[in-house]
Amino acid sequence: MELEALFLGLEPLAAAVVGVGSFALGAGAIALTPILKATNSPAAESMQETARSAAKATLMLTFEALDKAQSFLAEASESYQDLVAEAREEMKVAKTEPEQEPQNVEIT
Repeated sequence: MELEALFLGLEPLAAAVVGVGSFALGAGAIALTPILKATNSPAAESMQETARSAAKATLMLTFEALDKAQSFLAEASESYQDLVAEAREEMKVAKTEPEQEPQNVEIT
């Protein structure tokens, strides 16, 4: 179970890395298209549409990764808050229990 939780925790990070890399490639292609468009070639227009589609798809993947990361962090925060509440409750119970007086033991 712990290994599965680890992989679920890494999934948003991996998706974010892929999303950022893909976005960088798409942005680079979009930046190059005005230069190629100056040549008035059909390839430049095709490249511009492809780069735009790739950038849009990458943004969608990045948004999904961020949503997953946000839900993962929310679950981790909730788990931590539960742990803190349990620790505080145990401390409160320990403080309210009466202290026992030391017992005398005779060894013969």
